[in-house]
Amino acid sequence: MNAKKVLFLSSFLISLIVLGCFLTSICTNQMAIGQVTQLNVEAVNYGNIKFGLIWGTKQYDYGYGLRDENTFIVYDEYSPDNFVETDRKNFIPGIITTLCFIGIATIFTALSVIFSLLNTMTVPIQTIHGPHGLYIWNGIAAGCGLVALIVYTAIFKTSIDDNIQSPDERNFQFQDGETAKVGYSFWVLLGAVILVLANIGIIFLAQRASDPDYFKRKPKTETNLKEDSKNVADGIIY
Repeated sequence: MNAKKVLFLSSFLISLIVLGCFLTSICTNQMAIGQVTQLNVEAVNYGNIKFGLIWGTKQYDYGYGLRDENTFIVYDEYSPDNFVETDRKNFIPGIITTLCFIGIATIFTALSVIFSLLNTMTVPIQTIHGPHGLYIWNGIAAGCGLVALIVYTAIFKTSIDDNIQSPDERNFQFQDGETAKVGYSFWVLLGAVILVLANIGIIFLAQRASDPDYFKRKPKTETNLKEDSKNVADGIIY
C-alpha cells in the first residue's frame, strides 16, 4: 500500500472516531453538570443535576440519603412554560440550535467515512468523490461543529452557568451551589472539531502524495519571471 492509500486509510479511521464523538455529544447527558442545595434546613440537603442536548438526570438527598436518580427530557424540564421568574433566560432555542448543527456535522462526517474508504480502496472517477469532495464534507463538518461549540458556550455562560436548576428545584427552595461546569460531552465535541481539522490536513497530504515532486516544483509565476528575464538579457546582448 503506497503512501497515498495509507493517508486515505488514516483519514477513514479519523472520520470514524469523529463520527463516534459527534454521536456521543448528542446522545450523552454530560454537557452541563452542577449541584444545588436546599435553604432553611438543618441538614445538608442537596441535588446533583446533569444534562446533555436531549436528556438529563437529577438525584437528591433531602437529609435521609440519596434518592433514586430521575431521568428527564431537557425540553420538558427546562421549557419556558414552566418558569414563573421573568428574569430566567430561556436557553432551549440555543440547545436546539446546537443539536441541529451537530446533527449536520454528523451527516457530513458519515459522508467523509464513506468516501475516504472509497479513496482507500479505489481511484474515484468523479471529482466530488475524490479529495475535493473530502475537503467539502470535512469542511462543512468542521464549520458546523465549531458553530455548535460557539452557540453552546454562549448559552452556557449566559443561562446555565449560574442557574442550572429547573422550576422543580425552585419550588423546593433549592438554590445553585457551586457554579455549573461543562461535562465530558462538551469536551468530546471539542475533540471532534479538532480531529476534523486535522483530517483536512491529512487529506491535503494524501492528495499531494500522488505527486512526490509537488513540493519541489517551482511555481509557474517564478518560472515565467526567470524566462522573461532571460529573454530580456538575450535581447540586450543581441
